Order: sequence, then C-alpha cells, then structure tokens
Amino acid sequence: MRWCGAVRQAAAEAGDTLIVYFAGHGLVDAQDQLVLALPHTEFGRVETGLPYDWVRQVLLLHSRAERHVVILDCCYSGLALGRMSAGAGLADQAAVEGSFLLAAAAETRTALAPVGETNTAFTGALLEALRRGIPGGPALVDLGVLYRHLRLTMEARGHPVPQARDRNSGAQVALGRNHADLPTAPVAAAAAGADAGSVSGRIRARSVP
Repeated sequence: MRWCGAVRQAAAEAGDTLIVYFAGHGLVDAQDQLVLALPHTEFGRVETGLPYDWVRQVLLLHSRAERHVVILDCCYSGLALGRMSAGAGLADQAAVEGSFLLAAAAETRTALAPVGETNTAFTGALLEALRRGIPGGPALVDLGVLYRHLRLTMEARGHPVPQARDRNSGAQVALGRNHADLPTAPVAAAAAGADAGSVSGRIRARSVP
C-alpha cells in the first residue's frame, strides 16, 4: 500500500519533526477502534481500511523524530485520542520529546465536508488560520494556539469541534509565523528598495534531517 509505505519512509527519515496529516473517511471497527479509509478500501468492509493503531506503532517504534504531529481530518477521529498514550511499554521505547494529536471531530461525531467547497470544514479553517493568521495571537503559531483558535472558530460556525491531546512539549511545536502579527511595510519603503533598477527574488527549499 503506497500510503503505508510513505508513512513508514517518512518516519524512518525524519530527525526533527514528523507530521502526518490524514484527510478522508474515518471508520469504526467492531472493537470501536478508528480505521482510516484508503483508496482501495471497499464500502461496507471496514477490514479493508488501515487501523490507526498501525500508524501509532510506526511512529512509536520506527521513527527517529524528536517530535510527532498527527492531524486527523475524518469522522470519529477523536477515537485516536484514547490510543495516543495507551500502552506505556510502547511509549517508553520511543525517545520522543513531544507529540501532538489533533482530531477534527469527537469520537462519536462525523466530520463536515460542505458541498461545493474544495476542503472540508476543518481543513479549510486550519488553512485559513495559517494563511491569514490569528488576530491577537503570538508571533509564531504553535499547535496549542492553533487548536484553541480552531475550537472557537468551529464552534462559532456550528461545525464539529476539534479535539486534541499533547505530550511533553508537543503543543509548543510552531507551524509558522502569525501573518496577522506581521508588520505592514510602508509603500514608500518598498518603492525605495526598487530604485536600483531591477529586483530579483529567490526561493530556497531545504529539508531538515
């Protein structure tokens, strides 16, 4: 399964922070455990999905990353909260500085995918917060701040309210700058920087091992 291989490879290669983001259908098996639906999953056959416990064990047993972030945008994703720290023996085998699990809905609630929208309600609100920023928030948007903002936003819109659980310093993992906190550059200053003739820009990408 390509998705499983991608998660396992990312877990093996990441050295700093590993982020797993799943957006799709969430199923519940006979033991009331969360199962993630993949492209090959057959309707009405939960056994053809991917048990979330598999993802959890890969992160705990096969990842070298110091921090783990799991974001589940699917129905019943809150079920994963009860499994995040279950089994102290497994957790003790992984030297994880911090972990954070963000679920789009409670364990008994379905997630919302508005008709005609590109993203689900949860992913749409998350992207909006990262792109536009959080007014009155800190300079860096960490997972704890993002979670509290999403709870207030989703509740105000009458949408399913996200759930979260963190270990150690997981909530302090920053995802980026708060765009609502960035200073506005004066137009005159911007124009002065271009009076030399031409201005060139460069985009650099770097992976952190």
